[in-house]
Amino acid sequence: AYSVSMLLEMAGNADEYQKRVNLIAMGQWFFAAFIEMGFPILLLTPNFICNAHGGICSEQEACLSNDYQLDPSVNSIVSEYGLVCSKKRVLDLCFDAFLIGGFLGSFWYGESIERKGRSYPMKEAMVVMVVGMA
Repeated sequence: AYSVSMLLEMAGNADEYQKRVNLIAMGQWFFAAFIEMGFPILLLTPNFICNAHGGICSEQEACLSNDYQLDPSVNSIVSEYGLVCSKKRVLDLCFDAFLIGGFLGSFWYGESIERKGRSYPMKEAMVVMVVGMA
């Protein structure tokens, strides 16, 4: 049986390696938190302005009439690329890809940590996140 003091001894003290690993882990959490917190803002669906009556209408009504404009006061990825109505599936696919990537990545990094240690997979994940955000 392992005691708490034995586990702490096995984990090591706060030498330079442990500090670097913790710094890399904090960097990953920073990017992950930015992505998670930014999803509602970056993917905000703007209001629809129907040209027929010049007022705000529902998404369903706007898509059925196909005679609408997006509210210019809302600046998001959805409004910039017009990811509404028939293109809304593209937005759903982006979110699905994010979740599937996290699921599959857990298998890859679990094995990679066993083979190479903690530092290499953390650095690799950081590079993938930065490249993916660029």
